[in-house]
Amino acid sequence: MEKAIFKRYENGYYTFGFENGEDLVFEEINPRVLHHFDLKTDKALIGETFGISYTERYEDDEDDLLVYRIEALKYLLYICSTCLWPSSSNSWFRLFRIANGLVEKWGHLIFFFRIK
Repeated sequence: MEKAIFKRYENGYYTFGFENGEDLVFEEINPRVLHHFDLKTDKALIGETFGISYTERYEDDEDDLLVYRIEALKYLLYICSTCLWPSSSNSWFRLFRIANGLVEKWGHLIFFFRIK
C-alpha cells in the first residue's frame, strides 16, 4: 500500500499524487472503494491522504494502453507533533472524538506517527 493524495475526479478518471512527485490517473475503481468513499462528488476528500493499492494491466489493442485500477483505499489520518503530547486530558478526549467520528464515517483509519 502506497501513500497518495487525492487530487480530483473528472470525466470518469481519478487522479492521485504520489510521494515521488508523480500523478497517476485511474480509469477503474473497485466498487467496494466507492461504497466507503464518494470520490466522485465529495469535495472534502480532495487533498486528503490515502493508503492506496492498485493494479495495472495492458489493454490488448492497437494502442497498448496501460489501465490503472484502484483495488483498495484507506484513509490516513496525520496528527501534528503537538498533538502527540497534549497539555491536558481534554485534548486527548477531543482527538479521540475526531478519530471516532471518522471511523464511524469510513469504517477504518490508519495512524502514522512521525517522531523526531
